[in-house]
Amino acid sequence: MPEEIVIVKVNYFIDYWRDFLYSDSIEEDLTHTVVYNPRELFQEFADEISRKEFRNKDNKDFFAKSTDEIYNFKIESTKFLKSTLLLIKHQFGKKTNFQYLLNLLSIVDRKLSNNELGFNCIDELEKILTDGTELNSNTKEKIQLLIKLIIFELINKEYSTKSIEKFVYNIFDKYQFNRDGILCTNFPHNCKVSFDTNIDSVEFEKYQEQIKEVIDNLDLNKRLLSLKNYLNKEPEKLTYIFQIKGLKGNINLTFGNVRIYNPQAIQLIQNYPARLNLFNELFNSKNLIYCNGAVALEVVDDEYAKKNAALLLSEVLDVLLSAYSKYELPIRIYTTKILICDENGNQREMSDNSDSDALYHHKSIKIEQSSNIEYLENYYSSILTNKLKIDSIILESLHWKRKATRIF
Repeated sequence: MPEEIVIVKVNYFIDYWRDFLYSDSIEEDLTHTVVYNPRELFQEFADEISRKEFRNKDNKDFFAKSTDEIYNFKIESTKFLKSTLLLIKHQFGKKTNFQYLLNLLSIVDRKLSNNELGFNCIDELEKILTDGTELNSNTKEKIQLLIKLIIFELINKEYSTKSIEKFVYNIFDKYQFNRDGILCTNFPHNCKVSFDTNIDSVEFEKYQEQIKEVIDNLDLNKRLLSLKNYLNKEPEKLTYIFQIKGLKGNINLTFGNVRIYNPQAIQLIQNYPARLNLFNELFNSKNLIYCNGAVALEVVDDEYAKKNAALLLSEVLDVLLSAYSKYELPIRIYTTKILICDENGNQREMSDNSDSDALYHHKSIKIEQSSNIEYLENYYSSILTNKLKIDSIILESLHWKRKATRIF
């Protein structure tokens, strides 16, 4: 009987995890629930105080209500926040000391920055799912809340929702061997091997044996607790390289962690692993050379990083192209054509072949080094340093300017 109860609860956990993420978006789901991403909530809380000192009563009421709800969560996982949340709650009942409140919010932010909430929730969820008690309405509420908080922690870690959807299935995955004898699994083990390790080497064989041993010794408790491995994952420094169709020129520009360069003159990739059968930074185009955009990131999830890299590159292009009043063709970032390399210049992933279009290349903007371009490089660096509200407004205006230029 207890085993059947555990199965029912685990299936409920899987179903709710899936259903919560299968809605159109996390944000849409949040409009129908009192649970918000705690770290984002308190960061926005602090920003509101810094900018407006709660002049908007509706915002003040919203933050007071949200703080009260988090304080009253009926789970063990948030107890480490309660003493600070109580002090914050007291600030709403009298004339607010804004500096003191900001100090309290910074304490909450520090407590939420080290994954403690996520680890606590995974531990509590594992105990609830395996304790042999019936699945009642109270248990369901706790499971739902713990799942939401775990997912928010994974989002804070910079996993995409598309990747997070799979985690609930990955932790129950087994392994199999392909035709080349390579072990394949989606289980989040912590076994590691260098990317360029030869698959016929003794080192690679030991690596596969380690994975097999880990999975062979898993029970339900260990599988549930393996969700922690996603929060424990160390970021890897990778560079995402995109072809920018419509932009050409012998340039090498740096905007923060984004670089725009001519791949004929500069090659970021130095090593091409033979087993991956990859091609170079010219995107297999010998005659029609466009500029590349390279975005350096610390990555835990490739899906999230690709989207983030494209957004950052797009933002830089908004700034760069503000130097041009018009251009004949739209500038396009080819997100389906991406090269990835690590900090040692090893190519890590291949992209589709680039198409050739001589007329498009002929009419592309030719970027040249100039004082205007140098000013834009320095301006973007100041944006990253100062993080002023007015700069966000300017960036948004430049974005819509570039869109308008495409149309007219």
